[in-house]
Amino acid sequence: AALPGHSQLLGSLAHEIVGAVMTEKPSSPDAAAERADTLFAQTGPRLAAPLFLPGADAQRAESLQVARESAKLLARFLVEGWTVESVEGSYAGKAFETNLEGRMDLVLARGDARAVVDLKWGGAKYRRESLVGGTALQLATYAELLRQNGAPDVAVGYFILQTQALLSGDARLTLGSPTLSVGATPAQTWKTLAAAQQRSWNAVAQGQLTAPGALAAPVEETALNHDG
Repeated sequence: AALPGHSQLLGSLAHEIVGAVMTEKPSSPDAAAERADTLFAQTGPRLAAPLFLPGADAQRAESLQVARESAKLLARFLVEGWTVESVEGSYAGKAFETNLEGRMDLVLARGDARAVVDLKWGGAKYRRESLVGGTALQLATYAELLRQNGAPDVAVGYFILQTQALLSGDARLTLGSPTLSVGATPAQTWKTLAAAQQRSWNAVAQGQLTAPGALAAPVEETALNHDG
């Protein structure tokens, strides 16, 4: 198997370091940054050996900077009164007449509220558009799983590691950054997804098979528009 490219290594290493720091529930943003430095030096060579070879100084420095600044910013949630419920935690539920399970990067808790922060290396433009357009299906699915596990109030958002950008339509997750004007709440997006799935199965039951790749518009957008 081929070794992952530099971008994938950078993202994977930063993701692992940030997750490990948040698992330890740092006492402050500065403490989180310091812990990221330590974990990077201790576990980095094992997790991403190519970044620690001669000639990879620039890439290694970039990954360290991203991990350090990301851990520092995410630790601000703890200052805001959130606690870490899980890191890379699995949540199970039911949907579409079968079992549904999701593994969530970071789940925060504050009173009855829960928040899902999904960590991504890049792709800020695409993630922002999915939230604004009401087609962030992954986050909607996570919110539904948390609801089924007893959380009546769920906020969702993306955290872009490369730029430390928080993307959410919920002001509780933006830490003072601009809050996005989203096209649908997670519950509304989930309802749209469930309705689209049901329509598809109804069509199959009637002997109609459709290849989504032949549609002029993306599947997510088509499903959303169809549901109004």
